[in-house]
Parts: sequence; C-alpha cells; structure tokens
Amino acid sequence: IALVVLCLVLPVVAEPTIINEPGIITVPGEYRLGNDITATPAAAGLLILCPNTTLDGAGYRLIGSGEAGTSGLLIGNLTEGALPLSNVTVKGLTVEGFDTGARIAGHSAATISGCLARNNSIGMDISGKGIFLMGNRFDANRMAGLSVSGNTTGLVADNSFVNTINLVLPDGAADLGIAWNVTREAGPSINGGPFKGGNYWGSPAGDGFSDRMYDCSGDGFSGHPYVIAGNMTDL
Repeated sequence: IALVVLCLVLPVVAEPTIINEPGIITVPGEYRLGNDITATPAAAGLLILCPNTTLDGAGYRLIGSGEAGTSGLLIGNLTEGALPLSNVTVKGLTVEGFDTGARIAGHSAATISGCLARNNSIGMDISGKGIFLMGNRFDANRMAGLSVSGNTTGLVADNSFVNTINLVLPDGAADLGIAWNVTREAGPSINGGPFKGGNYWGSPAGDGFSDRMYDCSGDGFSGHPYVIAGNMTDL
C-alpha cells in the first residue's frame, strides 16, 4: 500500500511591528502598541505618514503633556503638495492629555474604531474625504469632543460623546457629506443597547440630548431625531 503525504503550504503571516515610544510611521504595514506611550512636550505621540497602514492600540494610551499645539495621533502629511493618505485604520487606542487627541489632516481617508479620546482640549479633529468613525468614545474634552473642518465626508455613527461641547462644525455649515447614523443593525451599541444606529449625545452633567430622551420601545433609540445643524440630523 503506497502512502501519499500531502504538504499544505500556508502563507506566512507577518506579526505586527511593536511600537513602544513616540515616532513616525513611514512604511505601510501593521503596527501595535506594546505599552503606554508618553509624548514629549510640543510633539505628537505618533505620526502616520503612509497609506495602507493599520495601528492597533491594543488598549494602551498615548499620553500628552497638555501643551498647546500637541497631538496624540496625527494621520496625514501636512507638507504642501503631499498626496492624501488612504486605507489607514486605527483601533483600540486611547489618546489623553493633548491639545488635540487625534487629528486626520491633509484630506486623508481613515477608519477609526474602538478608540477613546478623553481629557484633551479637542478630542479629535477631522478633515478629509472618506473618514469613518464608529464605536469610539469622546469623554471630558474641554473645547470639543469632535471638530470637523472643511468639506469632510464620511460616516460618524455609534459613537458616544460626553463633553460640554460635543461637536464643532465649520462656520455656516448647513450640510456636509457626513452620515451621522447607519441603518439599524444588531448590536450591542457603543452604550450596550441591542442595536447600532446613531450616536449617543450626552454631557458631563447628565443633561445632554441622549441623557434626557426616554427609550420607550426598549430598542436603545430615543425615537426623536437629534438636529445637528441645518439639514444634518442623527436619527
């Protein structure tokens, strides 16, 4: 009886590059924090300057000094004439103690999920085409939870905003290319509800829109749209 041995050749999966200190990412690939990182004064914690990059915070923190002009995470090349970035993903990261916790700039496209921006002046500032923010928390940021600049497009849904000022928009903005909710889908939501949909608009004092709305149907939604500005609503 002849025996035939079959060898299955599996592709080698590269391990993410571990980051343990402030730095600049210039090579596309997968990266993961290996510990909390404290940024030096007047500098960003991490800069992502290349497309096709994934950063997994792994639950660790970028910690700032609180100085003006600092950013915990900067996505995008601010050099004049630089091309916008695309296919950048950040997940599981906490940014705290910065002037701006995280910034997407240079008309770049990025997906941010499962992150926490807290105790910054501005939790996150976004300016780009195709920015997706889902499942993030913006807590106790002093000037704004989220600041939207320019003609930003994308999706902001299933996030929790608990700041004195949750959202800052461009002056006179009546409509942007941003969707503020998704079609109802099975959860849990950012706050433990049975379905995902829009965002939670709270306040530190407990008197924000979502804090005050009563969930009559038990589905996690208020039943009343939250008017953001002009024609923009979060259903």
